[in-house]
Parts: sequence; structure tokens; C-alpha cells
Amino acid sequence: MTVRSVRSPGQLLLLNALLFSFSGCGCGGGGSGNPLSPDGGTPVTGIPNVPWYCFVISCSDAGVTTPRCSPRNCSGCCDLAGVCQGGNSPGACGLGGVACNTCPDFTCEFGRCVAIRCGPGTCRGCCIGETCVVGGSASNCGLDGVSCRTCALGSSCVDGLCQTVCNSNNCAGCCDEQGNCRPGNTQSNCGTSGNACVTCSGTARCDGLRCVAPTTCGTCGTGQCCLPAVPQGTCVDVSTTHCARNGAPSNEECRVCSGPERCGGGSEKGFCVRPGNRPLGASCAWDGDCAAGTSGRPTCLTGLAWGTGYCSDECTTTTCPAPDVCTTVQSLSVCLKGCSTAGATCTNPDTICEVLDGGALGCVPKCTASTANVQCASARCHADGRCCGFSGNPCCDTGSPCSGPSRDGGVSACRLDGTCS
Repeated sequence: MTVRSVRSPGQLLLLNALLFSFSGCGCGGGGSGNPLSPDGGTPVTGIPNVPWYCFVISCSDAGVTTPRCSPRNCSGCCDLAGVCQGGNSPGACGLGGVACNTCPDFTCEFGRCVAIRCGPGTCRGCCIGETCVVGGSASNCGLDGVSCRTCALGSSCVDGLCQTVCNSNNCAGCCDEQGNCRPGNTQSNCGTSGNACVTCSGTARCDGLRCVAPTTCGTCGTGQCCLPAVPQGTCVDVSTTHCARNGAPSNEECRVCSGPERCGGGSEKGFCVRPGNRPLGASCAWDGDCAAGTSGRPTCLTGLAWGTGYCSDECTTTTCPAPDVCTTVQSLSVCLKGCSTAGATCTNPDTICEVLDGGALGCVPKCTASTANVQCASARCHADGRCCGFSGNPCCDTGSPCSGPSRDGGVSACRLDGTCS
């Protein structure tokens, strides 16, 4: 005998209400072969013709929308909008369909927010576990992300290394208040032979041994500077190793360059700089970016008319041989990279071949709309980066008709950049 379950009138009314509510749902009707059911077959809702996703998202008569993000369909994490994210970024971190976390001041690793690891790439001092500290004390000594070490009793931390307390046996300079050995040649730490460092006051200067009164050369000649000496100063010619900014007669003290340093020739004229490796004509920010030329003075031409800067050096015709060109720029005689065809882009794409004063061809920075009023007397910059009307550059007059037909068969007009439309 077959036993049939009997439902109460209330249960039947509730079931009919549920079935009616889902019958209008545009979810595709359910049944076997439902593409959105978890197993691709029979719906799992337990109610005939009502697929599982009708309990996950709202359905509409227009059709089924994408299921809302959940552990069922997302291996990363679910953002506030219900969209599945990769789960491996600090802004959306998590795995397994959980709600995304954000990781301020942290990084996301395998779905978890973890502190940024202390190491050579993230710490200038030293590391205590994952914490970066300054690293200049005897209790925490180290630099560049190494593990902090504690210096032994009687030692101090100098430049990230534990060293024996400063004294006449281990220091040729002077010992500061912290027991560190200093070179002894600065105004604030002056002295020698392991003696206590002193600060030179007033006009006194440290000569590497002691504080001494300043010397004077009187007035040196043009192209000279004053080289302090004991007991009196000496005027010497300005050179690649004896620097001065003022070429006129003055009492300017020489800056003496040592080792690979050379006197700068641009905005750093009068200062010692370590030459870089960028060649003539390359972009630069300061003299130290540029390689020293034949004159030995690395020079970065900067200013509104030079855009990103231009590597050069002071020159004469003998120190700037052809095809390069020695010309006057910003009151300096500088060597510019030579070229052969006006209007052609040079090796540095920020520069263009231009006819210079005197007819020589040299690479100069391309003009832009923001530099046209400085580089171009006409305040107009041609589309190729040359100033309109300069050095034979063919430019039309703004507002005037151009020769030849335009695309629509009429007379073309001249654009603001000096080209015909």
C-alpha cells in the first residue's frame, strides 16, 4: 500500500505561495541540465522548477544575472559590491571567497595582511625582527637593513659598525662627545690625534688640525681664487681642481676637489662634483649626472629653455672638435652635440637638430608650449619641436591662409603651431 503524505491547508498555501513567487522568476525554469546549478544538473533548492541561484541573487524577467560573489564561485575575496577580486593586493586581501580586507601600511601575502618585512630594501638603519630602527647606537648598531647588533662594552657604533671607544690609539682625527672618531676637518668637529673635538666659532675655520683665523689674499685677478694657506693666502688660477664661481677679480676662496671630483661647469660652477656617465646631449638634472668632457668640467644646462636639462661641458674649439659645436649659451661657452640634418631628431629623443648662430648644426632641446615664450622669440613652437621662423624652419603665419588646397578642397589655414591644416 502506498502511503501519501497529507499536508495541512496552511502548508499547502505556503508551498503554493513559494512556487508562485518563483514561477515569475526569470531564472530559466530549473530542471535537469540547468547551467547554473552547482553540478550542472538537478536544482538543489528542494522545490521543483526553482533553481539554486534564486536563493543567491534576485532574479528578473529579463534573465539571470551573474551570481553574487561567494565561496562557491570565488577563489579570491568578495568586495563590498559583491564582485570577486584576486585577493592578493593590499586593497583587496583574502582567499576562499571571504570578505576582502584592506592592509594599510602592510602587504598582502597568501590572502593575509602581514607587516612589511624589514631588510636591505626597506630599512636604512638595522632590523630587530621585522622592526626597522635608526641603527646608530651601541645597543642597536647597523645600517642598510642588516640585523641590529649590540656593541661590546667599551665599543661604540660608527657608520653601522661596532668600534672601540675613540682615543689617541685608534683615531687620527678627533673624538666627539659620543666617543665616535671624526675626521676632524669640519667646523663642528675639529681636531686631531684623538683629542676631543671642538667647534670653531666666529670667523675661525678648521684646517684639519685646529681652529685658525681666516686668511686673506687681498684681491685675486680674473680667473683666480684664493687658496688658504699658513701663514697667508695664495691666489691660484681656477681649474678643474680649484673651483670658484666668480671669474671677475674677487677674494673668493677656492674649493679644492680631490679624487674623482671635478669642478662643475653649469649651476654647480664653483663646486666640486663627482662626474656621472651620461654622454654629451643626454638629459640631466645636475652636473653630477654628466660625464666630464675634454675640458674636465661636467655641465648640465638647466632652466626654462632647456626642459629636462642637457649634458655638456665648458669648451673651446679645441676641446669641442667637429662634428660637435662650441657655442655660447646662458653666457657660457659650451659644447653641444653636433648633427647633420636640420629638423631631424637626435639620439636623445628630447632634442632636435637645429641651425645655431653662425650656421652650424647642433642638437638642442625641443620646444614645448610651456617653453615657447622663452626658447622662441615668436612665442610659437612648431610641431616638430623647433621654434617657428628660427634658422630657416618653415612655419606659416598664424591666421593666414596656406598655399595649396586643404583636404576639403578649399584654402587651408595656419594653426597656432605654425603648420598648415
